[in-house]
Amino acid sequence: MTVTIRDNRSAGERIADQLAEQIKQGVYPVGEAIPSERVLADSFGVSRPTVHQAVLVLARQGYLVLADGRRPRVALPKPERLEGFPVEAVAAILRQEDGHAGLEQLRQLIELGAVRLIARAGALNHIGKLLMALREGEEAGSPEAFVAADMSFHRALIGCIENPIVSNLYDSFIGELFRRRTGLAVDRSRWPRVLGQHRDIIDAIRVRDHLSAATILEDHLMDAYTSSLAGPQRKPRHREDQE
Repeated sequence: MTVTIRDNRSAGERIADQLAEQIKQGVYPVGEAIPSERVLADSFGVSRPTVHQAVLVLARQGYLVLADGRRPRVALPKPERLEGFPVEAVAAILRQEDGHAGLEQLRQLIELGAVRLIARAGALNHIGKLLMALREGEEAGSPEAFVAADMSFHRALIGCIENPIVSNLYDSFIGELFRRRTGLAVDRSRWPRVLGQHRDIIDAIRVRDHLSAATILEDHLMDAYTSSLAGPQRKPRHREDQE
């Protein structure tokens, strides 16, 4: 039995893959300009718009550097230019129960690994960044501001490890996770517990207790996840509203 595997990628994406392979093989040296779109279109037997799409794909991947009025120049991907998940993909994943759980688990793996590294170092500049994010939460005056401050704390945590690959991956999905929790922040009774856990994490980092820091953070992330599954609490309706 013959199994046919369908390639659902666009023609531009397939051309981009071929060009990327040629760059890896040294056909187009790093720093040199690639041939014009017309030449590449003739070479691959496709239209110029298809080649242009391939060029944009390669630029996003870090294989080309674009400049106005000049042909794109060959480069190699750098960690800080690597992209994470597309926004549309994250939104689609979060609409699925298993997908939501998968992203939450990925978040845990990233944050718990990060907090262990940070706590072992106990660097004052890291503690300072986290304290600034904590202060944003303490001064928040609205649910939207509190959620933004909460996210800032966790992004600061990841930023402290100074790994652009991890940061780009994390940033590509964390915003969507937090945006879906704004409704929970309407209940201000949750705020002191969140802020208290942030303080406890900072205190553990300050004394370089990586085990306590990870345990507190794990409990904190589990609280956030279970709360998001339960959804915002609705205020009971008054009798006259029910009649």
